[in-house]
Amino acid sequence: MKINKKILAIIIVIVLIGGIFSAQLAGLWHTKGQPGGLGPGKGKNARQIESEEKESRSISGKTTFEDLLNMGLTEKEIADVLGDKTFEPQSTVKSYCESKGLPFGQVKKSLEALFKAAD
Repeated sequence: MKINKKILAIIIVIVLIGGIFSAQLAGLWHTKGQPGGLGPGKGKNARQIESEEKESRSISGKTTFEDLLNMGLTEKEIADVLGDKTFEPQSTVKSYCESKGLPFGQVKKSLEALFKAAD
């Protein structure tokens, strides 16, 4: 049996394209323009990740000083905002403010301003 060269070339191209397409659907093939990880178009790009990081740096009543340190603030920056160098890492910013008679809203704004300045 003789195979025509043109038919063989077409079959090879179809198999290659089909293999690439299948690999993309399975999440095994990522091109430069596609976010990786969860299949084509389902991953997160750098802008989405950066946005989530900024959202996770918001300060609430449950935020501890350890959280602030993990978010990238230094002890000196926190102490400058509080006007005091003594704070327990496990205590919340809100409870600290209440115990020292500081307005939590102003402290929160000052700390968030440090994040914005870092961006």
